Amino acid sequence: MEYAKISRRALASLFDYFLIFSFTFFYILRFGEPNDEGTQSVRNSGTLPLVAVWVVYFPLLEALTGMTFGKFMANIRVCDLNGKKPTFFQTLKRHLIDPMEIIPLGIIAMIAARDNPQKQRVGDLWARTIVVSNVASNEVKKEPGVPVNQTEMPVFTNTDSQNIHPS
Repeated sequence: MEYAKISRRALASLFDYFLIFSFTFFYILRFGEPNDEGTQSVRNSGTLPLVAVWVVYFPLLEALTGMTFGKFMANIRVCDLNGKKPTFFQTLKRHLIDPMEIIPLGIIAMIAARDNPQKQRVGDLWARTIVVSNVASNEVKKEPGVPVNQTEMPVFTNTDSQNIHPS
């Protein structure tokens, strides 16, 4: 099993949060109200769409596909410790830790992943997930009952999860 490189994870995270922050910026410009500081802000129920977009983009998308757009571009995916698709609650847990790990320039996440044999950051440890390198589905030639080459990772192609064969 090949765990995702920290550099690929960092690039995926940068891309994902660029998308989220861009959406937030334009949402506040469009729907925000002037505040005492001379800028715009959203309050109360105006923040619900921002929370909804975050939940759909990170936890839901990862639970359904194993990846976000950033992970897709970096050719990596999230799975549980057995190599199966993570549950929604696992992906929610791993991202609830994001502010603590990412706000200080991602240093906490990088140190945790660097010092962990399965390259897990704190959110992964709590959620019991791993991030692995991905192989396009047309590159994995797997017959039923025949193990996948140990250097390749299967792709989740339907609602039935496939096992990752440990190296």
